[in-house]
Amino acid sequence: MRIAPVPIYFEELRDLNAGCVSDRLPILCFEDPAENPDVVRGYLHVDFMSVYVARQGSGVHFVDEEPFKVQAGDVYAMGYGMSHRFENSDGLVLDTVHFVPTMFSPGTQEALSATEGLAPLFLGFEGAGSSRWLRLSKAAHIQAAEMLHEMREEWRIDAPDRALMVQATFLRFLVFLARCHRNTHRSGSRVGSRARALIELRYAEPLKIGDLAASAFLSIGRFTEVFRAEVGCSPREYLGQVRIAAAKKLLRETDLTISSIAARTGFPDPAYFTRFFRQQVGIPPSDFRGD
Repeated sequence: MRIAPVPIYFEELRDLNAGCVSDRLPILCFEDPAENPDVVRGYLHVDFMSVYVARQGSGVHFVDEEPFKVQAGDVYAMGYGMSHRFENSDGLVLDTVHFVPTMFSPGTQEALSATEGLAPLFLGFEGAGSSRWLRLSKAAHIQAAEMLHEMREEWRIDAPDRALMVQATFLRFLVFLARCHRNTHRSGSRVGSRARALIELRYAEPLKIGDLAASAFLSIGRFTEVFRAEVGCSPREYLGQVRIAAAKKLLRETDLTISSIAARTGFPDPAYFTRFFRQQVGIPPSDFRGD
């Protein structure tokens, strides 16, 4: 017989994290290991909503006692009054955001409610619990992790400018998830899905847009039109995003030289890589790393 989940209120969590941006905004940003005994027992989130993104490892996530297998890149969202717990964790670590929607203005809340793909992620479609589940592509997971990392770093210290950054980044993150969810659960997105998968697999190679178009049996012009309609950017822009996301990860997590990172992410010319990185990120790769 299972022990009932622990009811928890947002103010209780806020009180435990004094000195953070949560002093100003109803939002908390955590790194959660699923081996935590309290997480295994489970919580009932009485008056706040949550988003979980599996960073690494695997396990089973029960949301209102409905089991979902979890692996890196999986996203689970919870609305008010929902409970959750974990079982069979194998090194499962999650990036977690707890929040109250009143952190946004009424106009922004209305726009979010009208954003296709967002409400089903938190509430589920009737008779389709799988709509609350989202498996991000490799590139999308890297982008999501980047946003969550930036948000968590800003959130740690209470200050007006940090609160603005947290709010803006979280809004961007929610819209990003909505678009990913919309594309995943929408029929007719096969061209974009296949092309994205190919880009994510071969981004380190001298990949040509003509090759991607040929794989979809389309001309370059038509392929670009369809890809942009489904993904929201051109295939060339998406390829650049994937390469830059991979470069950021290597810069943050390895000691590889800039030249080596350029070669590993599809830039045979280190000088061009540095220029392109600065154009996309706003600073050169050496500054991003903090050399």
